[in-house]
Amino acid sequence: MTSKNSQKEPTSRLSLRLPLGLEHISTAAILGRMFCESLGLNESTPELGSSVELATSEACTNAVKYAGNGDLDAVFTVVYELFPDKLVISVEDPGIGFDTAAVPDPDLEQHKEGGYGLFIIKSCMDVVTHSRPGKKNLLTMTKHLQPGEGK
Repeated sequence: MTSKNSQKEPTSRLSLRLPLGLEHISTAAILGRMFCESLGLNESTPELGSSVELATSEACTNAVKYAGNGDLDAVFTVVYELFPDKLVISVEDPGIGFDTAAVPDPDLEQHKEGGYGLFIIKSCMDVVTHSRPGKKNLLTMTKHLQPGEGK
């Protein structure tokens, strides 16, 4: 799985390949927070780890909910890549495609259950894109870092 970045190679990278099950969502999300903490990214931006954990949890929840199709061998992949100026998180799954631009923001006055995932992801991250390489979904989430933060 590759992502389009201004820098060719990340300074740090963590890649996870997990079975497509709800029980694995927290693993991916917590490891994202730990990735940020282990690299010292929370020192200048204390909320970064929480934002990464929440956005990853929501993205993985969507992957698991909409990509299963009953395939017991199905997996989803989460990749965390640190570049000098940004953190890029990619979630890839075998589900059907969707257009992120066509997903409306939820009506916050109605308080209905569900439909907040993409809204939350966009609130936590600076750039959110979706592509469809082959027969897979690839949701890419980018968080820009303060100068010196990603070194």
